Amino acid sequence: MRGWVWRLYLGAGALATGGRAGAGAVLYVLVMVRLAGLVRGIERWEAERRHLLDQSMHAAEQERTRIAVELHDGPIQRLSVLSYDLERARQRVLGNRPRWPAWSTPRPSSRPRSRGCAS
Repeated sequence: MRGWVWRLYLGAGALATGGRAGAGAVLYVLVMVRLAGLVRGIERWEAERRHLLDQSMHAAEQERTRIAVELHDGPIQRLSVLSYDLERARQRVLGNRPRWPAWSTPRPSSRPRSRGCAS
């Protein structure tokens, strides 16, 4: 026991009537006070743990959102454009019509294209 608790116990025991019964009651009160303090401490630590867990989950969600935006705006967009370009090139090589609607393909110009330099 801490010094002050022991001194309080001994002093209360000496003043209490009934000797051991009074000292036991004081000891019971002291133990209950200490237990109440421990319970309050545990509740505080638990509240802090919940708060930190909420903060870490919020930070993880923000990071997932940031990465998703980066991927959508960066590599995934470039891969999509590359996929369309490759399909367009494939269709040109094979001489087939594109598989997507006409509004998504470039329209041929009304001017004839020159094929190389005329000499």
